[in-house]
Amino acid sequence: MNQNGHQPSQLNGQIDSRVRYILFTGKVKHGHLLRYLLATQGRKRLLETYGLRRQVKSSALTGDPDHVFEVYYADEPERLIRDSDQPLALDGMMNEEDAAQYLALQEIIDAERLPAREVLDPSSPEIPHMRTLLQMPYLLEQKSQEEVSRDLATAPYLLNDICVLKKEDGEDPVSRLTRFTDYVSQIIPTFAQSGFSLLVAGQFESHPDWILNIWQLENLEQHRELMLRLADNRVYSEIDKLCNQEQHLCRNVSRFYQYHPFLMTA
Repeated sequence: MNQNGHQPSQLNGQIDSRVRYILFTGKVKHGHLLRYLLATQGRKRLLETYGLRRQVKSSALTGDPDHVFEVYYADEPERLIRDSDQPLALDGMMNEEDAAQYLALQEIIDAERLPAREVLDPSSPEIPHMRTLLQMPYLLEQKSQEEVSRDLATAPYLLNDICVLKKEDGEDPVSRLTRFTDYVSQIIPTFAQSGFSLLVAGQFESHPDWILNIWQLENLEQHRELMLRLADNRVYSEIDKLCNQEQHLCRNVSRFYQYHPFLMTA
């Protein structure tokens, strides 16, 4: 059992057993957002030289406005393999010069952050700045692996949805995850009808009963339309029975770098 009270992941029967995503989370000190973003942009340029490509960089519109997260996709996830009892250390896959630069950037980033806790699990320790996720199969039902690897967040808004599977006595956790996966596969077209596109779908390695889905959307009216569609949707009702959800609308910070590439080298 790990320090958060969760068993190591045993739910990999339906998903790629290799890490596909790295999630960076930061609660930024008030008034320090610019310095935080500049340091993370430097980290982005460095990580991309090692096959880690940022898909999402976002700040919260609902919930905590100082909450910023980034999601990286690993084009070569086998490079991230490490001993199961050791945390992932990205500087370990870098040459000496780049490793020193990465650690220096991380010191700046850490200096701009405050401790934060999960809303769905307030008794847990502080949220780690970096966590790894395994890709969920329903994303590949909609797109090829190549399309997923090239996807970038370009819409103005994102819906960040963490689903925590409920524990039921006598039910196999793998069976519960399978049902959740089947229901999400069925509900994706309903989200698409309201203009939502699924960008990231991953299972936390350290929390196998936690699933992260990130959707992008063009305007906030689409979210209102979606909520009306889901109000009497049977499949979504079943998902709601299976898990607790924490949903937040976010501003897509990364889109400015997608539309204005010169900013990436600034």
